[in-house]
Amino acid sequence: MPPDPEHDPDASRELFDDALIRTHLANERTFLAWLRSAVVLLGVGLGAVALGGSGDFEKVVALVLGGVSVVAALIMVVWAYVSFGVTTASIERRRYRPPRAFIATATALIAVTGAIAIALLAVEALD
Repeated sequence: MPPDPEHDPDASRELFDDALIRTHLANERTFLAWLRSAVVLLGVGLGAVALGGSGDFEKVVALVLGGVSVVAALIMVVWAYVSFGVTTASIERRRYRPPRAFIATATALIAVTGAIAIALLAVEALD
């Protein structure tokens, strides 16, 4: 039977605790989603280096793409961990604010990686 906050003063505390638990679990899911994104970027980076191409320019572009992807993945992992901790503390203090800088930086890192990948594909298509 669900708690009845109208007749049981402890029930409202229990409902509050449940909501807080759900909020923390959502924060954890968000953290794990950022980790998955970082793993994908890491895979892109390692794949780019492994499939570097035969010409000098293609190898340079592949190394740049690989390097940017791997660095972006590492930045994303560290930043996601820090953001998770800050968000956890903010939830506990009831002062949560969305991590706009993190979102903007992650978007920029992925966009740069995509632009380099497009450049690599363009070079391959011209050969």
